[in-house]
Amino acid sequence: MIVDSEDKAFISKVLEYARTLKKQKTVDSTEELPQHIIDELVLSMNELDNGTDAGIPHSVMLEKLRKEYPSLNI
Repeated sequence: MIVDSEDKAFISKVLEYARTLKKQKTVDSTEELPQHIIDELVLSMNELDNGTDAGIPHSVMLEKLRKEYPSLNI
């Protein structure tokens, strides 16, 4: 959901938090994530940094997630 969010303020805060963790040299929690998720996060951060936005509308993403993960009850 973070990857496809259109809320630029939210994405900026997530990116800021990620950069803070990187500066603190904490344990890399991305080791637990599948590579395709890591790739999407990197792409989203690059789009945010470059000012490009190829986002998906929130409603479309919610519908996709509801179909793919019905147990989430979103």
